[in-house]
Amino acid sequence: MKKIITVILSLITLMVASATVSAYDGKQVIVVRNTEKHGLYITVGGTKIYCDKTELPFIDGNNRTQVPVRAISNAFGKKVIWHESAKVVTISTYDTDGDTIEFAIGSDEMIKNGEKIKMDTKAQIVDGHTYIPLRYLGEALNCDVEYTEADRFADIIVTRTSDFAGFNQTDSITVWGNIESVFHEGGGLGSIRPFEGEEPDLNGTMIRKYNVVFMSQEKPNEKYMEVDVYWDTLYNKTYAKIDNVLYSANESFPRFLDSLLEAGEDAIYVIDETDRIFLLKHGWNINYKISSITETLPRFGELGEFSAKDFYYLYNNELSKDIGLDMSLYAGKDVTVELYHLRERMPEKFGPIDTARGIIVKFENQIIGAYISSGRHQVEIACSLAGKDFKEITQKTFDEHIAPLLKEEISVKTKAPEDIIKLYFKALSEKDEETAALCISKTSMFSGLTANILNTELYNDSLNLPLTNKTFIEDGERRIDNVKSVSNLEIKPFDDERNDDTHKSFVVTLDIEYEKEETISNGNQYWICDMVYESENTGWKIVGFGH
Repeated sequence: MKKIITVILSLITLMVASATVSAYDGKQVIVVRNTEKHGLYITVGGTKIYCDKTELPFIDGNNRTQVPVRAISNAFGKKVIWHESAKVVTISTYDTDGDTIEFAIGSDEMIKNGEKIKMDTKAQIVDGHTYIPLRYLGEALNCDVEYTEADRFADIIVTRTSDFAGFNQTDSITVWGNIESVFHEGGGLGSIRPFEGEEPDLNGTMIRKYNVVFMSQEKPNEKYMEVDVYWDTLYNKTYAKIDNVLYSANESFPRFLDSLLEAGEDAIYVIDETDRIFLLKHGWNINYKISSITETLPRFGELGEFSAKDFYYLYNNELSKDIGLDMSLYAGKDVTVELYHLRERMPEKFGPIDTARGIIVKFENQIIGAYISSGRHQVEIACSLAGKDFKEITQKTFDEHIAPLLKEEISVKTKAPEDIIKLYFKALSEKDEETAALCISKTSMFSGLTANILNTELYNDSLNLPLTNKTFIEDGERRIDNVKSVSNLEIKPFDDERNDDTHKSFVVTLDIEYEKEETISNGNQYWICDMVYESENTGWKIVGFGH
């Protein structure tokens, strides 16, 4: 037993030591690794640079390594400017004191601070992406550039061995790269301790099982260590078996393994050091990057017809403000949104939901927004980096917060509650999504923004209209298109103790047919419809339907 623990601790030490060389410290070593196992990739200070699948590095006809300019510049925290008319790319620091390096497409000269440097190859554009010769950029950045056929990383194979699949995209995944240390840190095998007491039943129905195999770096086809992981989801306990010896482990470890199977090949194991330090300062540890999204921030003012993006950022900006950030100052700007999987779980007040994603919003590499989100489920399962929810920060519910911002809806604001219900089902039958949306409360549609999404996404653009009977949405789909017909509608008041001047309930019966039955069957339906007086500008709205 002591031998096993010693092996794990030695491996942890190795991983930590290899991770201490940052791509931002002192004179760096850039290594081009052309390997049999993992192909061609680049490491800077021991860290693999991230390249999108559409712009991988390659060896050109002059036997020089060409790298996508943005990927390598990001690894060094440099600013990139593309001059379209001159076909020139400029690489510089974000302040005004650093070096400026220029590459012209098709030219065999690099310019550093105005001085021309002859090259034996040229910068080029391939499939719409700008590539530059790595050796010359490295030398311009005062780095040593080396070439090797040796791998920097060994494979780690994660397999789900129990039946539960959840949202997992795959049953088994092989990962490698900068993710290796996470397996051995305090949230993983670094937390194991000898199990004491009577051995638990590891074959129960609530046990999720995983197998983790660590391959040898020196002998890539040989196994270095194998771990069986058992997650008791009923009691939220974790066990690990190594060489048939049982250990207790951190409950965050199986959540991490489960997330890898969900993320599949989309996970990104290169983490922006600035983001890592920023989240760590607030008590959150990054496991890996789930995805990176580029979009334009909305205007943070008057709210017109329901827009997923407008409401999403309005809500989460209040969470950002709790730590002194304000995205509204960058309204209309193009931003990058980084989604990170975190070791820690959501605060207990959000239980039983535990998956936590760190969301960082950046404009020109500057962090302008940050908050914690669970991803799928209700969008309100989110908090500031300090762990505070929306109401704790604003001292208001979201309904109260948005009421003064809602634009006047002349066509519906004076209608009686019963007329809003009739209008809604007429709109469903006619597949009139815009009118249907006018009948639903803004906060009800907002709550469904993240229902059943993959954790690679921020929100779902498709309107969450009740009784459309469409759960999972593909790109471009509308839930309302699943409704075939509505007939025989009857509406009667329902005696509910909550009824007052701003809340009313009704019994609704109708016959409804769907293109595809999912959670609701075709035919006669009976529902209790809850309604709320949203604001003077928007009038009565449907909150939802229940039994």
